[in-house]
Formats: sequence, structure tokens, C-alpha cells
Amino acid sequence: MRAIVRDQVQAVPDIHALRDRLERMQGRRMDAPVLPTHPAFTSLLPGGGLRSGSAYAIARSSSLLLALMARPSQDGAWCGVIGMPELGAEAAEKYGLDLDRLVFIPDPGPRWLAVTATITEVLPVVAVRPPQGSNAARGGAEATRLAARLRDRGTVLLV
Repeated sequence: MRAIVRDQVQAVPDIHALRDRLERMQGRRMDAPVLPTHPAFTSLLPGGGLRSGSAYAIARSSSLLLALMARPSQDGAWCGVIGMPELGAEAAEKYGLDLDRLVFIPDPGPRWLAVTATITEVLPVVAVRPPQGSNAARGGAEATRLAARLRDRGTVLLV
């Protein structure tokens, strides 16, 4: 019995060391707060919600996007939608988004990555659809700054 307890006590520092190492490698805290979302997504998302300071790549589905944004919006979070001119306010409202806390930027132009980075400074939930043919990885320094900004501000980015 003592050996089991000793092994468990010894494992605790190992777990903390592993967590610290993962946080340094990923550049984000594993215990960062999560924004709750629709209960249907709880078991699908780590931590049961949208982790602050993280980016999520989602299918090209307006329904899924709006469903993920609805609960944070209902809870008072400001949300932004960038580069989706076909997404309308009526659809957003049907999914439960608070239109008084929703910012639309239908066409951010060729500097979409810089526009997205700027919006993540002030809004806690931002959805963006990069222009066709663009590659955020080619953004290099700008994409790196955006990732750092997400972590610093605790913004959730849905791509």
C-alpha cells in the first residue's frame, strides 16, 4: 500500500513537469479558460468548450460556425465574422447570436491576415474565411504574430 501511495505522490511532479513542457511547446496554457458552447459540442471539444487563445479549423459550414459562436454571444461575448459576405445577420440571429454584439467585415481585402489580427485585439471570438488560394503559412511573421496575439488576448479564432 505504501509503495502505491509513494508512486502516486511521485507521479504528481511528473504530471506537472509534462504539463509545463507541453505549455512551452504549444505556447499556450493547458488550463486556459474555455468559452462554453452548445451542449452538443461539449464532448467533442477539449475542456468542453472553446479554449481561450486557440484557433480551430472547421469545415466550410456556416451552420457549424454559427452554432459554435452562439453560446459565447448569448453569454455577452462580442463576435466577429471576417471574409464571409454570404453570411447574413438573419441566419446569425436564428442560431442565437446577439446581433448587438456581432461585427461583420464581409471583404477584408488583400490584407485579410492583418485585419484579422487587428480584430482579435478587441473581440474574444473571431471567425475568418481566408480568401481562396491564400495560405496563412505564407504569412510567416504575420501568422506568428497572430498566434501570439490570440494567446495574449485569449481570443478564440475559428477558421
